[in-house]
Amino acid sequence: MNYRRLSASAALLALVLVLGLSPAARAEHINTLTLTGITWGYSANISFYHGSSRSVNTGEMQVTLNNFQDVIAYCVELNQSIGFNSYNTYDMYPINQTMSTLQAGWLLGHYGPGLGYAHAGYSTAASITALQLAIWEVTYDYASTYDTTGSSTALSTGNFIAYNVANENSTVRSLALSYLASLPTQLAQLTLTGLGYSGVARSGYQQDLVVGAVGVNAVPEPGSMLLFGSAAGLLGWWRRRQARQATASPA
Repeated sequence: MNYRRLSASAALLALVLVLGLSPAARAEHINTLTLTGITWGYSANISFYHGSSRSVNTGEMQVTLNNFQDVIAYCVELNQSIGFNSYNTYDMYPINQTMSTLQAGWLLGHYGPGLGYAHAGYSTAASITALQLAIWEVTYDYASTYDTTGSSTALSTGNFIAYNVANENSTVRSLALSYLASLPTQLAQLTLTGLGYSGVARSGYQQDLVVGAVGVNAVPEPGSMLLFGSAAGLLGWWRRRQARQATASPA
């Protein structure tokens, strides 16, 4: 037995496992994020950080990440906008990096209509609007007046306030409060059930988004995709090299 060859193969295999399977420890650049569609909810009058009231549109966005489709996105930033275009300015962050994004991911994974979790008995537009209001609430009030009991003041006090929702105002507000009330009160219970992939896409130029997809490993993290591809290619090269040596060497 050629122990030298065996030890070299073992070392290469270890390198492949490190390259291909290690989780990304930092933000990963998204080569391309493309907004491909929007399922509109209702418009709403809101304010955040005690600013003046303004009208905003709510909607569930369909995006592609590095050509991976079937990804749903919701807004987590009210200071920026996004349009139907392709962008290369986004970085993907783990969804559990902050408490607010973990709560937003939990809400998306439990109530996202585009992921198959539309609330029974409510219109799609009402479900989308309620989910977006709940996500904005945990985004802007997670560290101050956010109320996990879903009390009637959760959307009317604090850094984020929803004054009125066009169409089904009382229905949408009640539904949003029920989403907030369902949030687990313990951090360990905020598991991302319903999401095979999730993350927060951040950009200094466009709207930040919480994104999710249903299928397990439906959208590998950009860095993980690159590393796994490199590792697989390296392993393939090593096997071809070994095959050529075996053919050229005497038995």
